[in-house]
Amino acid sequence: MRDRRRLAVVASSIPVTLSTFHRELLRQLGAAGYEVLVVSSPGPELDAVAADLAVRVAALPMTRELSPGADAVALRRWVRLLRQERPALVVTATPKASLLGLLAARATGVPRRVYYLGGLRLEGETGVRRPLLAAAERLTTSCAHVVVVNSPSLAAAVARLRVTATSKVRVIQPASSHGVDTTYFVPRQPDPALRAHLGLTDGAPVVGFVGRVTADKGVAALVEALRLLRAGGRGVHLLVLGSQDERDSAGWVARLRAEADVVLAGHVTDVRPYFAFMDVHVLPSRREGFPNVVLEAGAMELPTVTTRATGAVDSVQDDRTGLLVDVDAPEQLAAAVARLLDDADLRSRLGAAARDWVVRDFQPQRVVASFVDHILGSETGRCRLPSSDD
Repeated sequence: MRDRRRLAVVASSIPVTLSTFHRELLRQLGAAGYEVLVVSSPGPELDAVAADLAVRVAALPMTRELSPGADAVALRRWVRLLRQERPALVVTATPKASLLGLLAARATGVPRRVYYLGGLRLEGETGVRRPLLAAAERLTTSCAHVVVVNSPSLAAAVARLRVTATSKVRVIQPASSHGVDTTYFVPRQPDPALRAHLGLTDGAPVVGFVGRVTADKGVAALVEALRLLRAGGRGVHLLVLGSQDERDSAGWVARLRAEADVVLAGHVTDVRPYFAFMDVHVLPSRREGFPNVVLEAGAMELPTVTTRATGAVDSVQDDRTGLLVDVDAPEQLAAAVARLLDDADLRSRLGAAARDWVVRDFQPQRVVASFVDHILGSETGRCRLPSSDD
């Protein structure tokens, strides 16, 4: 029988989450003396984690959306796996893996259960889905000993929405879940061949957007802000990086194209050459956990205009590393973008300060060490927010 003190299970619904964001977490848990078992739905990224980090993996199919039949099958597999492995520690990320994994961990008596909550989907929902998502979050958090969040404003949202007791909440310091490698993300010159391939005109300002093209990312405000910029005589290239496979993506792409010269680069594995073309990075999101893309842009000395939404508000120091605007406020968004486009010195000053901040505070080893402290039981970073009854 395996010794519960030495085995940590780390889980995500999809393997790309672990492969892309949590490699340093797996390394540090191993350095802390744990054998690590990674659990996720099958995929090549799961195999890559096993090969690159010398950890064991278990492929356990899980759907991302609610599916009672498939979820019941996955839960039985989770229980069987944990009874066989007898881990001392289970750490889960992403909503479905967390719900199923922590339910199974509580049912099988795992001594330490940690939920990494990287954002609240319910913040962006209305109608019947919102209470369903809220109930799922409360069930998940009830199974965890500790709920680790990746930004102070997300901790505040968890308290405001009564997702769990604030005594359970821990905040990664200063924010993020994995930080930014500032030897990888460094300022660079634009590639003329890529510029020509994308059709970006020399001298025309480039506004960049990195993320899913969907309402949750504030694309409605971006559309209207682009209209206002165009009406004010500021034509821009809008360079979009990210998937356009959401149900509402096609409609938003059409509306963006009506207001600006839009270049759709799609999903790219290396965003750095594209950041090099941008004069301003925008993230008009309506909710986040913590948007690491803002730190990546900052590490390349690119200022960001983002919103005061949960998570996003923590990613910029207003008027020092970037600019903050209200959620769903296209007039403010347009004015902030215009201000940066019109003032090269301001762009340079904010970009330089952004890189300094990321280099100083968001090194991956430091950020993940804070995460691991909470996983292993340190009391530092305990949420000290007032309760909703205060």
